[in-house]
Amino acid sequence: MNGLTVRRAAALAGGCALFASLAGCGGGVSNGANSAANSSSNGAAAAGGGWQYTSSTDAMTSAKTTVACVESDNQVTLQFPYKDTKAQLCVRQNGKTLDSYVQLDGNGQILCDFGGCSVRVKFDDAQPKSFPATRAADNSTNIIFLEHTAQLIASLKKSSKAMVELSYFQNGDQTLTFSTAGLKWGAGAS
Repeated sequence: MNGLTVRRAAALAGGCALFASLAGCGGGVSNGANSAANSSSNGAAAAGGGWQYTSSTDAMTSAKTTVACVESDNQVTLQFPYKDTKAQLCVRQNGKTLDSYVQLDGNGQILCDFGGCSVRVKFDDAQPKSFPATRAADNSTNIIFLEHTAQLIASLKKSSKAMVELSYFQNGDQTLTFSTAGLKWGAGAS
């Protein structure tokens, strides 16, 4: 595994499993499923537009993880054996690791090669931007990690809507729409 993959695996194990109460954050992520038992949540979801904020502290390491997620306004259409489902767009700070991801609320197969892929994201009425993306370290297929998270966050803070186009196994390219207004992230954010 390269350093980025190891960081993602650690972040996924230490972060997402802690936030199973957020729709889409715990479902389908097998890495770190037992981490929730070893961590304590010190913050409930906070209001702020459609964004839900959660923070927790790992009981073993005292490392703090903060996550902000927003649910999609629409669903992707997936054929049997899957069901149509919404998704979460999330940004997460786990210690010094900052990452972002899109995760289906249910099961499904987001296509991305082992070497990575590209995801198109459109903010409001601007031209779509391509973000490099990678699969989850544990090979979960219902989640994809976006690179250049700082750039993504800056664009999300200025936008009221983001559209994310993903490719799905035997279901083609589909676009998820997220109402992104009101993201509070960074210095001074709660």
